Amino acid sequence: MRVAYILTAGQDGVLPKTPMQVTRGRLVLKLPGRFGKLASDRLLSRLKQLARLVGRQPAIEA
Repeated sequence: MRVAYILTAGQDGVLPKTPMQVTRGRLVLKLPGRFGKLASDRLLSRLKQLARLVGRQPAIEA
């Protein structure tokens, strides 16, 4: 939930357009098009925490 809140800032409709999936052992958050601007150090930090919990390496694809 911590990753989702930073990503959406509480706005509706963002999560379905920014999928997160496990690919080749990595937890990948995809930020297509205009959502690429949402990539930040804070978002990456939260993604790292989540990835550590599930035993994967974090990655953001913008």
